Amino acid sequence: TRMVFIDVPRGLALQLILVGFVLNILFDVVGFGTFELGRSPVGTAIFDVFTLSSFCWAAASLHPSMHLVTEPAVEVRPKWSVMRSLAIIVAAATPLISLAFGVDDSFHKHEAVVVAAFAITLLLVWKARRANSADANSRAEILRQSRTDGMTGLLNRRGILSVALGMRDPIGAVFVDLDDFRLVNDVHGHTYADEVLDQVANRLRALTAPITAVARVGGDDFLILFANTAPESVEQARAALEGVFNRPFVIEGAELRVTASMGIATEDIGPERAEAVIADRSVLEEAAARRAAELYALTRKADTAQYYAKQSARATTRLFNDQMLAERVRQKYIQDLVSQPAREGLFWLSYQAIVRLSDGQTVGAEALLRMRSPELGNISPTEFIPIAERIGAIQPLGEWAFATVRDQLAARID
Repeated sequence: TRMVFIDVPRGLALQLILVGFVLNILFDVVGFGTFELGRSPVGTAIFDVFTLSSFCWAAASLHPSMHLVTEPAVEVRPKWSVMRSLAIIVAAATPLISLAFGVDDSFHKHEAVVVAAFAITLLLVWKARRANSADANSRAEILRQSRTDGMTGLLNRRGILSVALGMRDPIGAVFVDLDDFRLVNDVHGHTYADEVLDQVANRLRALTAPITAVARVGGDDFLILFANTAPESVEQARAALEGVFNRPFVIEGAELRVTASMGIATEDIGPERAEAVIADRSVLEEAAARRAAELYALTRKADTAQYYAKQSARATTRLFNDQMLAERVRQKYIQDLVSQPAREGLFWLSYQAIVRLSDGQTVGAEALLRMRSPELGNISPTEFIPIAERIGAIQPLGEWAFATVRDQLAARID
């Protein structure tokens, strides 16, 4: 029954399976019970539909949509419906009615069986309604918890993705990161910091068009979607979000100034809506997976723009451009290279003479570390040294340089 109520659109295979079961129930159970037990002169051979049912099941197993039957459903069942009521009433009453009309006995016994059948049917329907309502409430709560942030009540990553998949308009994304929030957490404690996050969430939740969805996606990170339907949509979203942090927050009776670095990315990724109804659910699932990948790429761009905003100055907003992503890809490539100083041909030393000015004599030399990549060519020390310092690779590089100088000096002396 769970498959019947929410999964019929899965494809023709499931519908053929259900037709086979219905034929068996109607003709074998009802037909045989009514006519055979009632000693009807009508031959019961007409109710032997096993062959037809088997044909339906065989056709279902061969249909391309058969694989959809095994996939879990993601929809939440409604608490009740007319279809569900009729299905339960028919399922509960069918064998009792068959028994009532199949018994060849007095009118009073028929009447007693019918009354008993009616009472049992009502009881079964009532119990089914209670069980179904409890099941629907439980599933709805599980779905809500899986799509919302437990502390702020905002959407989480999964929740905002589901919202975005249903948006028809082009979408813009804003990645918001609170500045120096770790300092607030360390100085005032977790309870104080949680109150800050809660108040920020409340202000973000109160934003209106073009803002369409707000999610908390990290400790102090928020993701906001807006409808990018007009040239001014980006500026409207920027102004609305910057306004959230223009006013101080009141935490435990004292004002607190909170700033944020924000990155914005826009892209026309509104889901393609076909005018005709698509019967094959696999086509819809493929389109949903493609849109989900596009949305992930969009949020990643917004996160990259936020990184540049935080690096340039706090409390600023940057709009994503392709150069940002290219620079980040280059930085990641260099980061991977500086972690392997022993790689042959990657690093070398250039010696610069140290000259005594009084007589022009060379009294020493300075060893300068240089880097060359087959893909990028020569890489400036001003680029790879800060990266090495940031990831903790500067000490292995220094040790490699010291050992190389030692070995080269030893070889020259020999």
